[in-house]
Amino acid sequence: MSAILFNVFKDKNQGQLTLIRAKLVCTDSLNSIADRLKLKDFLLLSSNVVANEVLSSKKVGADIFESLVAAIFIDQGMPKVKEFLDKTLLPLVKQYKEGKIELKDSKTRLQEYMQSFSKKTVFYQTYQSDNNQFKSEAIYEGNVYGSGLGKSKHEAEENAANDALNKLIKS
Repeated sequence: MSAILFNVFKDKNQGQLTLIRAKLVCTDSLNSIADRLKLKDFLLLSSNVVANEVLSSKKVGADIFESLVAAIFIDQGMPKVKEFLDKTLLPLVKQYKEGKIELKDSKTRLQEYMQSFSKKTVFYQTYQSDNNQFKSEAIYEGNVYGSGLGKSKHEAEENAANDALNKLIKS
């Protein structure tokens, strides 16, 4: 992956390339590739409850993709891994280069947007709801700007920040 980024972003320094790699090689990105390749269709699962949890898990999708890359490496070697990554990750890299993918997460983007008005920080009030989900509210200067649900505290806060950004951009 580093070689792909180095070749595509010749003008970026090491720190910038590290940030790009961290964003592009993350659970969400790898899961989206696994979904596009329909890799979860190859899993053998027992019960419907377990199947639903596994199939909806982004981490499982990312893990399957990484496992496939490892299997290709063991079976076919590095040249085939590079060929596979060129087909699967290079389109994502190109989308980023064209400005179609944002490197910063929603929480960071919301914080930067709000701090363009004052130096106060966005606060997240997060609690676990009854259905094993977390609910979070993005609060700035005492006002709730967005809310979100998620399977983890982090996911709920990201969704709350994204909700706030969507509302702020519309207004």
